[in-house]
Amino acid sequence: MKLRFAPQFLLALLLAFAGQAFATTYYVRTDGGTAAQCDGKTDAAYKAGTTACAWAHPMIALPPGGTPKIAAGDTLAIGAGTYRMGYGGTAGLSNCASAYPWDCYMAKPPSGASWAARTRIIGAGAGNCPNPTVKLVGVQRSYYLLDLRGTSNVEVSCLEITDGLACAEGLNGVTCKRDAYPYGDWASTGIVGTGAGQIALTDLYVHGLANRGIVAGALKGDWTLTRVRIIGNPWAGWDGDVGTSTSSNSGTVTMVDGRIAWNGCAVDATDKPMQCWGQTAGGYGDGLGTAATGGKWVFDTMSFDHNTSDGLDLLYANGSGSITVRNSMFEANAGNQLKTKGPATITGSTIAGSCAFFNTAGLGNVDNCRAAGNALSIAATNGAAITLQGNKISGQGDCLLLTSGGNTAAKYVVDANTFTGGPDFTSAGDTVCGWYKDGGSAAYAWTANTWASVKTGTAPANSGTSPPPVDPNPPTTEPPPVVTPPTCPPAVDNSAVIAALKAKIAELSAQVGQLK
Repeated sequence: MKLRFAPQFLLALLLAFAGQAFATTYYVRTDGGTAAQCDGKTDAAYKAGTTACAWAHPMIALPPGGTPKIAAGDTLAIGAGTYRMGYGGTAGLSNCASAYPWDCYMAKPPSGASWAARTRIIGAGAGNCPNPTVKLVGVQRSYYLLDLRGTSNVEVSCLEITDGLACAEGLNGVTCKRDAYPYGDWASTGIVGTGAGQIALTDLYVHGLANRGIVAGALKGDWTLTRVRIIGNPWAGWDGDVGTSTSSNSGTVTMVDGRIAWNGCAVDATDKPMQCWGQTAGGYGDGLGTAATGGKWVFDTMSFDHNTSDGLDLLYANGSGSITVRNSMFEANAGNQLKTKGPATITGSTIAGSCAFFNTAGLGNVDNCRAAGNALSIAATNGAAITLQGNKISGQGDCLLLTSGGNTAAKYVVDANTFTGGPDFTSAGDTVCGWYKDGGSAAYAWTANTWASVKTGTAPANSGTSPPPVDPNPPTTEPPPVVTPPTCPPAVDNSAVIAALKAKIAELSAQVGQLK
């Protein structure tokens, strides 16, 4: 039997294939040319007499305040080297001026139509990139290096994102110049992603900015961060507070095999801390913090260490999602190491509450053991299921475990953890308490835990067996996959294929018109 297809079906099918065929890879190289000299479609240096060459700078592809030269679903492949991001970084940017250089940052990449047809910004070696060779250096007080606000279906991989001065914006000691141009080689924030969703960040090294590493709140879909390091940003590592009434997230934020450290400190080019600030010194210093938020949060094989306030602060979660922490390390954060609210599962992790680390570090005014320096601060919401299993928990703050909130339908399962206390830094001559309950009516099941060097009467006895722990609120949708993109592909001349597809589309469109 011969199958027959309506012209409308064939037209839709061809349009789908044509959309894939039209996707283009554009190239950036330090020896490339301007937009007038090169079309960006060939991975080659600029050479007089041909336009088949790469662009010289990423801001040519995404001009500040202008229309992107790449389309949805395209790939921008950036070659190895250093690119100055901001005013004076490259020639021919009409929307940049010394009178307002803070506005000289790349335009947002166009959103992909779907995850399969995502827009990609990839550095050299993407797919195997533990140490990126593409370095984006913010200059002249630029607000951001990478703007993802409101975008969706975008992948960014294999980039170092930093600036060129060891200074802090608005903090005493190593203050960045703000009074008049030229401001020097510094930029405020590495990545801004307010309102974005379906974003994958892979093999990024975001460090040494003058303010924050990543500002991302009010997220409208999933974010997946794989091997992302956010280090040494003087105000915060990841700040999810983008406005009290508009910061709540939806979707799932997944962070795997990354590190968030030394935020609240200004660092030099080698990430050596120069000066640090706590909140009493006018700073902030969370590794990751949010405003009131929903959404699901998953942390696997992460390290949160040496931040000048809390390591991971999700105490503003509203309980509508869940928090999962697996096989992770929390150490030497000056506040609480880990704070959660609502359904939570914390397993196989080390929480070393050395909250007084900065006391003898000689790095500035840091609030040692801020908020009592509890190693774990866990709050239940009504009906929440919370599991702590197989963790090693130690500390020098007030308590190793602080719990609060929840009604009689909420339950804590605390199983097979090792709790180790010692001298209490917050109270001279005192001993760290094991567990303190700060209100709430939740039920508790204590099983197979061990306690050492904690205040008498604060180590709950094991109370029998309990069901094995499970994720209290597993994701209902899968986050974007962990991306391992291939090495930048060579340029392909598909003009003949595109021309044939366009001709067929025109023919079928005419047939559809006749049917009408």
